[in-house]
This record gives sequence, structure tokens and C-alpha cells, in this order.
Amino acid sequence: MKLVPRFALSLLVALGLALGIAAPVMAQSSGAVFTPLTPRNLLDNPRSDIYQRGTAPVLVSSSILPTYHDDRWAEFTASASQNISMTNLTTGLPTGQGFANAEQFGRSSGSNTTTICRAQEIQTSDVIALQGQAVTFSAWLQAGAGLNVAASNSISALISTGTGTDQGLVTLSSVAVTPNSWTGAANPLNQTQVITTTWTRYAFGPVTVPATATELAVQICYTPAGSFQTGETINVVGEQLEQSPAMTAFEQRPIQWELDRVQRYFQCPVQENGPHGTATALMFGDGPNTSTTAANIWVPFIEQMRVAPSAAVSTLGSLELLVGATGLSLTSLGITPQYGVSSMTLPAVVSSGLSAGAGNLTMLAGGPLLTGKYCVSSDF
Repeated sequence: MKLVPRFALSLLVALGLALGIAAPVMAQSSGAVFTPLTPRNLLDNPRSDIYQRGTAPVLVSSSILPTYHDDRWAEFTASASQNISMTNLTTGLPTGQGFANAEQFGRSSGSNTTTICRAQEIQTSDVIALQGQAVTFSAWLQAGAGLNVAASNSISALISTGTGTDQGLVTLSSVAVTPNSWTGAANPLNQTQVITTTWTRYAFGPVTVPATATELAVQICYTPAGSFQTGETINVVGEQLEQSPAMTAFEQRPIQWELDRVQRYFQCPVQENGPHGTATALMFGDGPNTSTTAANIWVPFIEQMRVAPSAAVSTLGSLELLVGATGLSLTSLGITPQYGVSSMTLPAVVSSGLSAGAGNLTMLAGGPLLTGKYCVSSDF
């Protein structure tokens, strides 16, 4: 048998696409299948494999701001009196589909009946290509034992659009029912589905993206009734949004591919993994001392970000400024940072021990606690 070289196969695929011949789709009758050709799923981290903020359960109360848990996915509600829980699941997942994680969300307490949603927004530059096109949304869903009492196991799947530019989930989520407060708001998909306590893959749509749409988000929502019930949760994994008139096989992608994509929106370029002078030590950046107690540390980003970050998460831990072989503990880091899309400058402060002057460079290094970090976000 004569083998076709890889580059020749790529040329054949490119020629077929140019002539309007669709690339083949791998059937998914059973098991997981990696995507053979071009990516179809427009959503990031659909397997919930990446939790850069940590996998510990999150409880949200007294806030209507979207809260991220698994990367690129946020849960929110329009009432500051609503309570939400978010939990990473690693057991009891869909069988034989290649998933190692899933996300669970729902009301955590109280009797507030404001709608709770999980959403991901797509960048405007990627939405424009979908104008006037048929899209289908799908996901594996499972009802918790208490969802039947709280919401009759009923959820809503939405595709929300707008005509602004990257307005964000804060704007999207500022109303309580079928949330969408974007400029030119529309919900071309608002489909109700009764789910069961057995993992099932559901298809929503197809719908046509409005011809003038420049923003788009997918949402999975439910509206609780009465008081909180134990097990009042929705389990979800494998969300897929594709330019297609029907649901196709879920697209499995390598984890490094997903990590590169999500780090455009959130990353931790400073994260302790060992004290200086050890094999696991990392030097995160350096910069000139501005006084005997302060230095401006330049730190490159892991991946160029979508836009310059507007939010940060930091823990001092045992991060240090390294002067020769001596580590000086920080008293603050990044109080007034300067951000670009590819790097940042962090003001670092110690109690004493630096030599002032532009020629005196200081390194930012890790210490023994392994808890120090500085993360930045340009997510929606």
C-alpha cells in the first residue's frame, strides 16, 4: 500500500475546503475521538480540564458579578441575595467519552428564586464569521437529586447575541430573566429542556446567528423555586458550539491546545514552585531598584493576552526579591501595576536591603511556601 505524505494530505484537505467540499466528521457512536482536521468547537475548555484559579469548591453570595471557576466559564445571577456553588467533579462522569472533569453548579442555600446561569462569551473577532450562519449548541447534562423539587429538572439553553464589541458578561447578566443586556440584544436560542439524573448529551438548535451580530455567548440557566434543596445542582461537561445545522461528534482537543487558548484570558505568570537555590526554583522577572525598599519588576506573560489585563489575583506567600543569594520577603506586590498585552511591570516592596539606582537589578523569586502567585485576567 502506498502512503500519502502528511503535507500532501494537508494540501488535499485545503483544496477540498476551497472548493466547498466539507471535511469529514468522525462519528462518535462510542468512545472519545480526537479531531482529525480543522477545529469545529468555538468554545474554550469544554472538557473543564483547566482550573488555573484552583479546583476547590467556590461559594458566591452577595454579588452579581460573574465568577469564574473552570477557565473561561463563569456562573452568575442578577440578584445579590442569591447564593451559588461551583464544584469540580472528577467522578461519576459520562462513561467512555474521554472526560476527566466536569463542573457542577446550582443554588447553595436560601429561598431566592433568581435565575442562575453558566456562560461563556466568544470574542467579537470570532463572532463576525458566524453572521447569518446556522449554529448548534450541545452539552452533556445531568440533574442533581434535588433539581426536580427545586426546578422540575428544567433548564434553559441560550445563545445570546449583541451588536456591540466584547461588552462582557457583567453587561450580559444585568437582568434576571433570559439574561441579555447587551447593545442590540437578542436571544436567537432560548430552548427549555427537562434533563434527567442520567448523563445525556442534548442538542439545542440549530438557530441562525443574526446578520448584524458582533457578540455571542452561550448560557445554561435554571430558575429555582421555593427553598434550597439538597442536590439542587446541574452537572455539565462537553459544551460545544459549532457552525452546523446539527450536532456532530464532540471535538476532543489536546490539553496544550486548550491551555494556549485559555491563557489569552487568564494566566499566572508568577507562581511559586520552589525556593531560590533549589532545583525547582523559578525566577519570574527582574528590574531596577527605585529605592532601598522598592523595585519595578518586569514579568513577561506566558501567552499574549486578549487585551491588557484589567484585574489581578495575588497572594504574597513567600515570594522574594533576590539580592545575590539573599532573599528579601515582600511586603507588597503589584499595588500599582502597569499592564501590556505581552508583559507587565509590578512594583515590589520589601522592608529594607535594596541598593537604589537604575544599575541595581533585583530578581523576583519563589520561597518555600509554594503559595505565592500573581495572576492576571482579561476575561469578559
